[in-house]
Amino acid sequence: MKNILVLFCILFHLTGHAYRFAITKARQTVVYADVDLAAPIGYIRSGRKLKVGDTSLKQGSIVPLIVSGKIAYVKTSDISFTISGSKLEHRTPELTEHEIDKIFKSDAEKLKENSYLSLDYMRVSPGSDWQDFHEKYSNTDAPAFNRINLAIEYRDPKSRNGFKLGLGYLFGSSENTKITSIYGDFQYQFRIINRSSFALEAYAGLIITGDFTQENFGEKSAGGAWGYNAGGRVRIAPFSALGFYAQAAIVSYNSYSMDEIVTETVSSVGGVSLGVGISYRL
Repeated sequence: MKNILVLFCILFHLTGHAYRFAITKARQTVVYADVDLAAPIGYIRSGRKLKVGDTSLKQGSIVPLIVSGKIAYVKTSDISFTISGSKLEHRTPELTEHEIDKIFKSDAEKLKENSYLSLDYMRVSPGSDWQDFHEKYSNTDAPAFNRINLAIEYRDPKSRNGFKLGLGYLFGSSENTKITSIYGDFQYQFRIINRSSFALEAYAGLIITGDFTQENFGEKSAGGAWGYNAGGRVRIAPFSALGFYAQAAIVSYNSYSMDEIVTETVSSVGGVSLGVGISYRL
C-alpha cells in the first residue's frame, strides 16, 4: 500500500507543476522501470531535454519521469539541471513525449516504424562492351538499359545511416539481341543532409544474380553476374508516409559462367544511370 501511495504521489506531482527540466549529459542515459535500477528499459542520447520530478529519490541518486503514463527513473549522475551554470529554460531543445515513448517499443516495433517500401525506375547507359557488340554484329548503337527495383529500406530519422534490400529487373534489347536479368541488391546509405522535408544521401551497394541472360540472333546464353552501384539521391519528405526521390549513379554488371554460343556474350554492361522513385512507410 505504501509503494502504491508513493507512486501515486510521484505521478500527481509530475503531471501537475512539481517538475523541473534537465538535460542528458551521458552518452547514453539509461532509463529504468524501478527505483532499484534493476530493470533497464531503454536509453536516451546525450543533449536531450527532459521533464523530471522536482524531488530526487534514493538520497538524491535518481529522479522520476513519466513515459507513456508510466513512472520511470534516471540517475541524477547522467543528467544536468544547468547549462554553463544557468538554469535550463524552455528554449532548450526538449525530448517530446512521442520521442521518449520510443524507448518502450520492442525492436520489432522500431524496425517496422522506420521501414519503407520503395519502387524506382532507372535508365542505364549500355557500357563499352554492349556498344562494341552492336557495332560488330548489328552496325548500330547499343540501346540503353531499363532498371526497375522494388526494395525494403530501413531509415531512422534520428540516424544518418540507412540500408536497402531490393529485388530488381534489368532489361535492354535491339532488333537481334537482348539482355535480361533478375537480381538482388543490397545498399548502404549515408545522409549528408538529414531533414524531415528534404534529404541528400550518398549510397553504395552490391548486386548479385544467377539469372543473367543474353539472346543473340535466336541463340540463348545464361549465367550469373555480380556488380555494384554507387551514387547520390535527393529525397522529398523522406520520413513521411509517402515520399519521392531522384537519383544518379554508376551501375555495373559483370557476367560469369555464361553458356557458349556461336556469336559471343558480353563480359559487362552498365554505366551512368538516372532515375526517380517513390517510397511508402510501412
